This record gives sequence, C-alpha cells and structure tokens, in this order.
Amino acid sequence: MPKGEGKAPPFFKNMKKVVVVSVDSLVTEDLEYLMKMPHLQNAFSSSHVFRDILCVYPTLTYPCHATILTGKLPGEHGIIHNEEFCVGNTMRWLGKASDIKVDTIFDIASSFGLKTASISWPVTCGAKVDYLIGEVWPPAGIDWMKKYEAVNSIEGHKVFKRHVWDGCSFMNRDIDKLTMDASLDILETYRPDLTLLHLAELDCSRHNNGVDPEKNISAISHVGEELALIWDKLTTIFGKENFNLVILGDHGQLDRDHSFSIHKVLEDKGLCTFNENGDVVDYKVYFHSTGLSALVYIKGIGEEEAFDIINEIKKEYPGQLGEIFRKEEAKGQYGLYGDFQFVVEAGEGTYLEKKPSLPLIKSITPGTFMKASHGHLPQKGMKPPFVVCGQEENNEEKKVSSLVDEASYILSLLGIDR
Repeated sequence: MPKGEGKAPPFFKNMKKVVVVSVDSLVTEDLEYLMKMPHLQNAFSSSHVFRDILCVYPTLTYPCHATILTGKLPGEHGIIHNEEFCVGNTMRWLGKASDIKVDTIFDIASSFGLKTASISWPVTCGAKVDYLIGEVWPPAGIDWMKKYEAVNSIEGHKVFKRHVWDGCSFMNRDIDKLTMDASLDILETYRPDLTLLHLAELDCSRHNNGVDPEKNISAISHVGEELALIWDKLTTIFGKENFNLVILGDHGQLDRDHSFSIHKVLEDKGLCTFNENGDVVDYKVYFHSTGLSALVYIKGIGEEEAFDIINEIKKEYPGQLGEIFRKEEAKGQYGLYGDFQFVVEAGEGTYLEKKPSLPLIKSITPGTFMKASHGHLPQKGMKPPFVVCGQEENNEEKKVSSLVDEASYILSLLGIDR
C-alpha cells in the first residue's frame, strides 16, 4: 500500500473536486445523442473528449473497472473474469476490494489525506473508502441489508439506509435510482475530494435490444437526465470552476443471433460433469464463459491434447468458436494471465452459453439478455469514450487511448502525478 502523507500537501489547497461516472456499456456513438440534450449543453460546452478507448481482454465489467481503478491489465490486477472459477458451487463474483492485487486510485488518493467516495462501483466491497456503498452482485436477495452492511463503510451505510426502499430489485433502474440518490446525498453532505459511481441500466438495455444506439434511446436519455442532475448538483455545491466531472464507459457490446451450448458438447464428450444447477463438478476441459469468449481450464490431460480437443470441436461445429490463444499468447498480447491454459473467442454472432442445454445451437431473440453481449476481444466493435467536463488545468499533454491510461488521468485531475 502507498505510504500516507497524513494530510493533504499545500498544493491541494485549491484542488478541484473530481467525480467519475461510469456508465456501463456507454460507447462513443452514444455521445451524439447525449451532446444534443439541452440539459447537458453546459457540461459538454467545456469538455475534453477522448473517443474509442481500447478496452482490456476480456471486455467484462469487473476486469474493465478494475483496470480503470488501477491502470493495470487484468493479469496484473487479478480480476480476469466477473466470477472466480471454482467447481461444485455457484461461482462467486469478484466484488471484494481485496480481490484486486495492486493499489487503486482510492488507495493513492487516501494516502494524501483526500476524502473518497464510491457508490456501486464494481470490485470495491470492503474497500478503504470513506463513503462506500458497494456493488453486491448478483442481486442481493432476501438478506440484502446484511449483505450491504457487511461491505459498506460506516458512513456509506448510513446513506444507504436513507435511500433504499422495500421492494428495491437492485436491478436496472432501481439500482441506478439508489445509486443516484445516494451519490447526490454524499456529494452535498460530505463533499468528498474523489467520488466514483457506476450506472448499469444502459448495459442491461443493450443486452436486451442490441448495440445500436437507436434501439436504446430510452436508456441513453435516462443516462443524460442522471448526468445532468450530477452536473447541476456539483455546480450548485462547488461552482462550475471548482470541479471536474469525468464520464466514461467500460466496454462496448456485440450483437448476437444465436447461442452455442459448449458445455453440453463437453459433457457429451465426457470432458465435464455438472450438477442439477448446471454448476461444473468435475472436468478435463472446461470453458469459463464470459459470453463472447472463455477462459479454458484443463485437468488431468496435457496441454497439446486439450488444444487438439478444442480444435476438434471448432471443426465439428463450424463458426461457433473463433480465435484460440494459448496462455502465453494471451499474456503477451493482452496482459491476460492466470491459472487457465487457453482463451477462446466466440465465433461470429455466437454467444457461448454458461450451462449445458439443448438444442446445442439456438436462435436469440430481442429481450433475452443475449441479443448483445461482451467479453470479446477489445479491438472489436464499438468502444467507450472518456470525457472530462469542466475547466482542466495542466492536462494539455495527457492522452487517453486505453483503459490503462484512465487511472493516471483521474489522479492528475487531483494534482497527483502517477
């Protein structure tokens, strides 16, 4: 962990507040719609826009957000999937701050004595953040209060209790409403130096409707309303010269027209066994699917034998599997490494199902949460933007072309050079 200074050094005296809003699945093409919204004209009139940011592999929410927090690639920060691979049980989502192996921008900001806040930002549960409301995923269920109390900071949980309501689904607009209400409360009541929040409705909309912005106008418009509320709140509290609002996306998505039950194929070949819930209980070859790619784990067979099996399946089911990367190639090309042996990209238009089912190949219709998805290679498809609204200082030379660049840029807005 970085060594703390005890208090903010003198050059922080006139420091601007920084608020970062991650809009899950926001892509550069969405800016055309957001920038036309009258209530966002003031925000975008003094903005610095970086377009088509290169993501990390796999393009999943948790690896991407961990990279934004750390400036590191997935193999280094340790979040290589949304879920932790295991056998015999439902896989745990990697939501704990302790799952990240390196320092985050929260750690660095706190080391200078700055106050921090995080609301629904992935992989922050239990983080050392002053005003923390964690993202509990999958949805919290019947014991949601206990789950949140276990991961929120003391002050953050007070805010959480002020705004949560009975019947909250912790999904889509419900969780975004809770995030917004809590964020506006924290900004006005506590005025932290660095605030990060995460909005997820647009991602859900794209999963159901496809990637085309025209098919997601309702969600994009709602995001615009939320961003305007944040901008107006910040302007009222701090004055428009005294803050920067960063708006970013984490990944794009790709349209799908069919799914492929790779695990039913593996089961039929005697390479995997599953329990009644579809959880893997034993395997020789297992595809830990992201939807549009998979980390491939092997056990009890050699790497070359496994490689031949994957290629055999690729030939047997043409078009369902795409590029195959050995672990050395994944590490060298994408900074993706762990205890898997291969990474396999889904074929064109294919969604790799996570549990065994029949038929092996099924058409996907809108509204099924698979119409579009992600986890794909970062160079494919639409890519997210990184937008800084407000009067920046001394950042003329800084560029953002990939998610890896974003942590240092956010810190530079606080006057921290990393």
